[in-house]
Amino acid sequence: MIKLKSILVIILSSIVISAVILLTIFGISLYTGWKEKESAGIHRERISQLNARDYGQYVKILSLKTEYVTKGIDKRKCFIKGIIKNNGYRTIASLGLRVEFLNASGSPIHVEKLLPLKASTLRRGTTIAALSLFTSGKELPLLPGESTSFVHLLTEQKDKDVISPIKHKRYATNPNEWSGKFNYKITEIRF
Repeated sequence: MIKLKSILVIILSSIVISAVILLTIFGISLYTGWKEKESAGIHRERISQLNARDYGQYVKILSLKTEYVTKGIDKRKCFIKGIIKNNGYRTIASLGLRVEFLNASGSPIHVEKLLPLKASTLRRGTTIAALSLFTSGKELPLLPGESTSFVHLLTEQKDKDVISPIKHKRYATNPNEWSGKFNYKITEIRF
């Protein structure tokens, strides 16, 4: 006859084994869900890079320039300004842009990454619905054939080789200073 003590040991060990199995299954399901999300994010990023490579030929960046503000709330700050034109056939939901500031020898001295469709400035004819997008910081879609201007605050406000030429409008007085020329590349496009 089985003793009461043996029955308790069997029940307790069964509970412990069941708990270990359940926790293992729960951990595996959490891990696979996390990996799926990570994999989906990598996939989305790769697709947006391929879109930039293939559809980027239809997107033009016009009037790319810098500006040093001397008045108002943004006093003593440097900005990149430009116009984006979608000459393609698809609506662009998001666009990533990489701008390189070149020195006199054509080497980059500063790189700025920006999302020019982010609602940093209100467009002419802005509706109340668009105003809510502006305040949320989301990107505004760019329709086929449409163009929009953008303004981006430079992340580097202290590097004298970049800022001084913008501020004084004299370029490349030494080899390390910005020459007034840019290279830009569209790094990602999402539809």
